Amino acid sequence: PDSSGFLVTYWGSSKYGIAYIDASGEVSCANDVGSGIYSGPIRATYSSDSSSWIIYSSVGAQQSFDGNGSLDVITMTPPSETGGEIKNIDVKTYPTINDAYLVAMDLDATGRLWAVSASAPGYWDTGMDSMQTPLKISGYQNASLSSLQIDAQGRLWIGTLNKGAYML
Repeated sequence: PDSSGFLVTYWGSSKYGIAYIDASGEVSCANDVGSGIYSGPIRATYSSDSSSWIIYSSVGAQQSFDGNGSLDVITMTPPSETGGEIKNIDVKTYPTINDAYLVAMDLDATGRLWAVSASAPGYWDTGMDSMQTPLKISGYQNASLSSLQIDAQGRLWIGTLNKGAYML
């Protein structure tokens, strides 16, 4: 979130881990922090009071992009305040749309997380107990979803494997 380095997740034997690589190449790892073995796409931002990083991580129940999954919301102290180390990790896990693995995620200007599974779009806001599906999306037809991006005007774009792209 502060352009000081890179965050990645990596699969583990019992739970996935997080690594932070700073601009000089120094690495800090936190093993077994996620709620499952298979991590997926991540997005990171600052908390509303800028005191913590919030990392949104897709978690797969199996090694498959169209299988079951959940959303991990990870809060941690920014590595710039800990000498580049990953510290003070808190993980909360939330159900996703139809308990599906999330294949893509992005944050809008309000901090709302938007995501797609292989079959449905959804969103999550702080305070929610699970991801929600929008009540109505005009012109959208069911498709095999593959990507999601929010453009500079705040429009949500969803890419599909079989029906082009949708702007919502």
